[in-house]
Amino acid sequence: MSTQLDDIVGDIADEALGGIVGADDDVLGDVLGDDEDMMGDDDVEGDVLGAIRRRRRRKRRMIAAGVQRVGERKQFLPFPALAFTAASGLILTTTVNAQRPFRGSRIIASVTRTGATSTGLVTLSDFRVGNDPQAIAVGETPIEAFAATAFGLQVDLDSSQPGVVYTAILRISVAPGGTDRVDCALAVFGAALR
Repeated sequence: MSTQLDDIVGDIADEALGGIVGADDDVLGDVLGDDEDMMGDDDVEGDVLGAIRRRRRRKRRMIAAGVQRVGERKQFLPFPALAFTAASGLILTTTVNAQRPFRGSRIIASVTRTGATSTGLVTLSDFRVGNDPQAIAVGETPIEAFAATAFGLQVDLDSSQPGVVYTAILRISVAPGGTDRVDCALAVFGAALR
């Protein structure tokens, strides 16, 4: 009940008083009167004032879209680059340790092919934070799904403490021949605690 009242009264008060009183509860109290003698014992007035104050306090705690929480920074976790060659085999593993508490929200991958025989399909076959797989099923995901130009790829990876190993296992369907190669680079973007 009080949340509904907060929202209804808060919206009305924001429109009516927002430009005059701003977000300062003390000023709001001075304008409308904090004194019991001035307010009387009317419960409706008390509920309205309480709703206005609760809404304003809640608004101050809220963070606007795109504004980071105190103590968090948008950062990235780069993996060492990999290269599929004639001698590398069909499976490569890359790992990295997070240096501060981190929660990944997007995996970015880039693939560069050199030579006529570098046509094999590159897939991400496993991605782990510590020992925990981040895919909900075992399978191969084409690495192009994580391209920098892809959209709608926000994920909620497990949070990690400093020293937790992030592991990515990549496969290629056919190894390049001769001196041809397929280079792969990965990074995880997310929030790190300061």
